[in-house]
Amino acid sequence: MTNKLKGLKEAFIPAILIVVVPTTILGFLLSGSGNILLLLQGIYLIILVDISANVINNYSDWQIDIRNKKRVAMHETFSRKQLLAIYITLIIIVYASMLLLSSNLYLVMAITIFVLLGILYSMGTKLKDKTFVNYLTIALAYAGVSSAIGFFSGSNNLTLFARWLPLILFLVLVDLGYSMTKDYSDIIGDREHGKKTLPVVFGKSLAIKIQLAFATAAYIFLIIMVVTGILNPAFLILLLSYLFALYILNAVSKTKDPKVEERMHFNSQRNGLFVRALIILLLLLI
Repeated sequence: MTNKLKGLKEAFIPAILIVVVPTTILGFLLSGSGNILLLLQGIYLIILVDISANVINNYSDWQIDIRNKKRVAMHETFSRKQLLAIYITLIIIVYASMLLLSSNLYLVMAITIFVLLGILYSMGTKLKDKTFVNYLTIALAYAGVSSAIGFFSGSNNLTLFARWLPLILFLVLVDLGYSMTKDYSDIIGDREHGKKTLPVVFGKSLAIKIQLAFATAAYIFLIIMVVTGILNPAFLILLLSYLFALYILNAVSKTKDPKVEERMHFNSQRNGLFVRALIILLLLLI
């Protein structure tokens, strides 16, 4: 039973929900709705579509994972056909739920974009294997589309959504910069398997500079939004996250130890959650 639960965990990867659920809550707060039931609807839908994206990615990586001896429990618990069946079932449940809940058109569109990104990331064009596009796809899904799902769970007001779109774009830029940290500890293995990650293609030193450029651009954009009155000056507290990002990149640049690089990857994930937590707090207080 324990091995089956582990296999289910490896197939669904619930840990990623720590990223998308807070982002959906953030988006819901931007909508101005106080309806908790609508918030729960958004969380329910993002959980289902995120798990479906993880399942189809594991389906796509089935043979590679066997060669790399990854997700062993999942392979012992499910067959590849069963994973595909689970994916199709999840997608049916998502759209049936939106039909029953009478979800607005914009929410349906946001969910559909998330589903399509999940498919394109893992299958066919395999965006995950394309340099830079892989990071952009993750950032768009986990920051942009997840925020939109939260927003349109609470409102169908496009004018209000446009009002908050710059803040959502800031979050996309942050995720774009922070997500690159995950590949430094896997340079050797990724190079052997022909994966075109940023460190493999450009080398570690230049990859860090590119990552720093994106992170810096995000916070320059934040300052511009504050100066132009788009955001309250209180949002400048988000610069604390930028300082943490500088610490992380400095630590990565000074080490060749994969364990340290892996630890910095987890710190980068925590930093992304820190940004979301601060934004949620500011939206509740201001």
